[in-house]
Amino acid sequence: LFDASGKRLSVRELEAQVYASKSSEIHSWEEELQSRYGTKADIKEKKGKGTVTFRFYSEEDLRALIQQLLRSE
Repeated sequence: LFDASGKRLSVRELEAQVYASKSSEIHSWEEELQSRYGTKADIKEKKGKGTVTFRFYSEEDLRALIQQLLRSE
């Protein structure tokens, strides 16, 4: 992986650049979602559109997450 200047990037450096490009509001929402649902949440937004992604690591995790989402206000 390389940046715009041709410098080789590690995965961690790339993650840091992506993280830095998100607004503080989006970071705050991700943290709130992670706290509320107990799993990693990722928000990708561009020009007012995007996706919210939750991670799960087993079918049991998925079922618990879906139940929590359906119970949410």
